[in-house]
Amino acid sequence: MTKSFAMFTAALSVALLLALGVVPRLANASGAMDYTLQATSSDGLSTNAIELSASTFNDTTNTLYLLDNTGSRVIYEFPVDANGAAHALPTRSITISSIGTDLEGLAWLGGSTYAVIDEDNGVISVFDIPAGSSDITLTSANVTHTVSTFIAENSGRGAEGLAFDLTTAANASGVFYVVDEGPTELHRFAWDGTNTGVVTIPGMSDLSGVYAAADGSFFIASHESQNITRFTVDAGWTTASPTGVLSLAGASLAQTEGVTLNASLSSLYAVSETESFAGNAYAQFSAAPEPTPTAEPTPTAEPTPTAEPTPTAEPT
Repeated sequence: MTKSFAMFTAALSVALLLALGVVPRLANASGAMDYTLQATSSDGLSTNAIELSASTFNDTTNTLYLLDNTGSRVIYEFPVDANGAAHALPTRSITISSIGTDLEGLAWLGGSTYAVIDEDNGVISVFDIPAGSSDITLTSANVTHTVSTFIAENSGRGAEGLAFDLTTAANASGVFYVVDEGPTELHRFAWDGTNTGVVTIPGMSDLSGVYAAADGSFFIASHESQNITRFTVDAGWTTASPTGVLSLAGASLAQTEGVTLNASLSSLYAVSETESFAGNAYAQFSAAPEPTPTAEPTPTAEPTPTAEPTPTAEPT
């Protein structure tokens, strides 16, 4: 399946939800995002991963991917049902060997193409994950493209989240987004590595994950602030403005490291490291649908008056 068709499919799913009137209500009057906690897992959905550092969602195959940043670094693959719930067990694992040393971001680029970012050197590596059900290993030989962001790790802070603009494609038109843990900045990069924009993210103690929605907004996670906040960025990339906040306190995610959503934004997934913290490694949220307006009753037509009979002519 081509990447352009994958992007068309994602856009079509959003359009269909709009037509059906079940688009998620993303924020209520108080500014809180209207997402309800549906599921949590302390063992990373039976992966026993203790350092889930990133996640991404493939809208074409309806598949969730979780990245474990410990040891050999493994991406786990989970099919997702119609309600957004991930399968209880991963269908396979993709071991990432000799591609970076501290992977803190994972993004779907359309089709079978994915990317990770290494916090140690700020390099984005692009590769394909072929369809299949068997466990596989990917090495540096599988990398098809790299982007140097020059966001280097400093005192444990660096590139902590990666997203891709799915309205572009995994070629010269492609656009990446990277969040820097501190200073709390969102960067925009062209496919060739040119930094085309950077904006400060206000009101968050650190940044640990990012998802780029098709409407141009960004869902940004912070493990220190214990929330996920949705932001819009102005056309000149000078100001980021929050439009809604989702508290993670009830999900027991002590160190949230990644956030992703499906294209319709109806399901949100967050992952957390648990190696040094108690609590859950994974949480799934569902958005409340916008209420469908009640149709106004059709007025009853007034009865047509009965015509008066024509008088009979008098005989001559």
